[in-house]
Formats: sequence, C-alpha cells, structure tokens
Amino acid sequence: MYPKNRIELIQAIFQQTHLQYYLEIGCRKGRSFLPIKAKYKMVVDPAFAIPFYRKWKWGIKVPENANNQYFEETSDDFFAKRSSLIKQLDVVLVDGLHTYRASLLDALNSLKYLNKDGIIIFHDCLPPNRAAAMPTELFPTKKEKRSIPGWTNEWCGDVYKTIIYLRKAMPESLDALVVNTDYGLGILRLKTKIDASQLVINEELFDEIDQIDYDLLLADTKNLINLKDSQYTRVILEEMAEK
Repeated sequence: MYPKNRIELIQAIFQQTHLQYYLEIGCRKGRSFLPIKAKYKMVVDPAFAIPFYRKWKWGIKVPENANNQYFEETSDDFFAKRSSLIKQLDVVLVDGLHTYRASLLDALNSLKYLNKDGIIIFHDCLPPNRAAAMPTELFPTKKEKRSIPGWTNEWCGDVYKTIIYLRKAMPESLDALVVNTDYGLGILRLKTKIDASQLVINEELFDEIDQIDYDLLLADTKNLINLKDSQYTRVILEEMAEK
C-alpha cells in the first residue's frame, strides 16, 4: 500500500520518521488538519470555519489536538509576526489561497524554517481540467463561475506555477516535483542549504513562469513539474524514513 492523498502521506511521515513539527496553511473546516497526529501542530487561516462537532470528535480521537495552535490571519501576517514561535518546520502543507503568488510566498517563507530532513507539500498542483486551473486573486465568485466553460466546482488555481518557479530558480538546492494524486501533490525537499537571497521572489522569473497556461502544462508535465505517478508517495516515504 502507498499513501493516496495528502492526509495519508502526512500521517505516514509522522509515523515513520522522527519529525514532530507540523504547519498547515489553509485549514477552513479542519478536514485535513485535525486528523493528523503530530507532537506540535500549528494552523493558519484568515477565516476558520471548523464545526464544533468536528473539533470535538477529533479532539477525542487525536489527543495531540489539545495542544494545537490556531492563528486566524493570513499566512503573510503569520510569518511576519510569529517568527519567534516557529522553532522549526518539519512538515508543511500549503493549501491556502490557490494562486501562484500566494503559494510561492508560502513556500519561500516556510523554507526559512524547514528542517533539512523536512518536506513541504502543496495541494492542487495538477488541476483536473482547464476550468479548475483558472487563475484568480480569490476563490472564484458566483459571477465568475457562471462564465467559466466547463466549471465543475473544483478550483486548483495556478499553484502548479510555484513548482515550475522553484524548479527553475533553485535546481541545485531543491528537489521539486508533483505526484499525480489528490489533485496533484507538489513535493518540495532540500538538497542543500539555501541562501537567504533566494527566498525573495525574482519578479522577472515570476513573470516568465506566469505565461505558462494549463495547456502548456499538460503538454510538458515531465519537464515543467517533474510529474510522477501516484505510487511515488511510497518512494518519498521510504527516503524520508531512512534519514
């Protein structure tokens, strides 16, 4: 068996490694955050909507939730104001605003604290169709949805561009790829230490990558996002467990 989605992968990592610190960016109703068993758990979302019954149920099933830290703010504000609270980051799930710039900023900010054996996981890096890949600054409005051909109420945005950017910007420092499962799980791991100057967006490269649309992505998934099949989560887990 192999982890088939982000929750299974994250939980397997904590079960099979020495890692302890978990940060989730973008929680909303807590479906992915609350089931995770990790010693230290932080979550950031500007508008939590976790039902009481869900928090109560998972509080019983996962005792570690008693020590959760919730930050109701944007991830930009979190990293700007809470640096003293972040001892290190072992596993980060980036699942906030599904835009290129927002997800890239989340990645660069998380890399400042990432354990050398840690991992950053991105949700929504392989949209199922062109409509789901529509770039927008916020979740598509009702008016936008009505005007999008083929809209299926699935929105991944253009998070995939963050993987492309990181592969081009730091090929010697980062291992960046996408696993073809759960709407595309972006995977980011350190090869070597990163210079602080690389953790600022290169706007020229940003604009270059921003020209890549969904059709171009599908035409060259191997070179652009290093797409792996769904069972590659097993390889990731085995490599991390060996460290």
